[in-house]
Amino acid sequence: MILHSPSFNKGTAFSAEERNGLGLRGLLPPVVETIDVQLQRTLLHLRSFALPIDRFIYLQSLKDRNETLFYRLAVDHLEEVMVQRCTPRLWLSVVRDRCLTFVCAWCDATVASR
Repeated sequence: MILHSPSFNKGTAFSAEERNGLGLRGLLPPVVETIDVQLQRTLLHLRSFALPIDRFIYLQSLKDRNETLFYRLAVDHLEEVMVQRCTPRLWLSVVRDRCLTFVCAWCDATVASR
């Protein structure tokens, strides 16, 4: 199905004719939006995240769902998007270290209680 293909999925930008022809009626919200409207909504959502790791995860999810919108966002807001895309190892390292610290503390508390 076209909605599962990030290369062809346009989200709510599918016109009424496209929705009928591709069998998408009822699978998308009834409103048809331009890519510019989608872009503004996506940018607001991206900016609502406080942590860079959350922005990175959101961008990765967007790319996995709708490449057209992701790349339009990347082109129109290059600096803002690229900062998030170029630092995943640092943030994944921070998350991993926090998780390991939590696990070690839990293990120490569990062993101490026995």
